[in-house]
Amino acid sequence: MNQYHTFLRQLFEEGAIELIAPHEPSPKEIDEGIGFAESFEQGYRQELAGTPPIFSPEPFSWAALNFYRAAQFILYRDINAEIINAELTRSEKPYVNHSAIYSVDLVFRFLPDLLSFARREGNDDPVEKRIVEWLKDWPLSNAGTPTESFSDHPTLCRMYADRLIAKLGDRLELADITDDNVRQTILADLGLYGSQLIDWNQQKT
Repeated sequence: MNQYHTFLRQLFEEGAIELIAPHEPSPKEIDEGIGFAESFEQGYRQELAGTPPIFSPEPFSWAALNFYRAAQFILYRDINAEIINAELTRSEKPYVNHSAIYSVDLVFRFLPDLLSFARREGNDDPVEKRIVEWLKDWPLSNAGTPTESFSDHPTLCRMYADRLIAKLGDRLELADITDDNVRQTILADLGLYGSQLIDWNQQKT
């Protein structure tokens, strides 16, 4: 099993990564990584509510390779910032479609953890800055905004709502949620507590 494949397997199955030496995956290794992701996704989608979008190899591979290289750059700090900025790319077409958003998220759902790891190394770090940009570009993966690119898809909207609830907890303010799809999904998730929460928010306004 190649290093890139091992990295993805540990990330997806254990939510962890090992110390990895700088390594540029070959086309064969990239294809093997896509094959693993396709197999993993078949089980992953069964755990989601509704019918998720179709897995799309190209946006997945873009996200996986960037995540892989970012992890390496965090662990090996002697790499020039210009090289880091050149290799860690931003997608020219974020929010392309539901399939792309879902496929990128398969990897980028781990970005908040990678960001926390990067921040341990101090300020003014080019890897940290790029991760922040990715999270802005792909808000599903960080329960961020805007949400219009995916909230009309029931499965993606529920994924987002669950993450937002987990992220904010008691700090969740329904009055701050302007996307009606997200708002209604959160209320459905919270049930009776959701009705109490909306009453509480209305009393504060």
